[in-house]
Amino acid sequence: PAWGQTHLEWLLHLPSQPLRLAVGAGIRKGGEQVAFHVLVNGRVVWDGGDPGSGRMVTGSIDLSPWADQPVLLSLVTASLGSNNCAWAVWVDPRLERVTP
Repeated sequence: PAWGQTHLEWLLHLPSQPLRLAVGAGIRKGGEQVAFHVLVNGRVVWDGGDPGSGRMVTGSIDLSPWADQPVLLSLVTASLGSNNCAWAVWVDPRLERVTP
């Protein structure tokens, strides 16, 4: 909806070894304004902002503060206008082991 949000959510129990979440987010060419956020337990831990039409942003979020705990991980796409043909996409979200 106009000025609305879409949430992709997973309830996870993170392992004791440190992990990070790697993400990419973008707006396909010709798409309208959209903001991207990653939340852990409802708190914003990554603000990808509005990359603009035809562009992509990437990020890496350290999840070690929540090691060995249950978390609600949310990828949030927020419309910054009419949301008519926003063409917002999340690209290859993945959990990665942190190596020392």
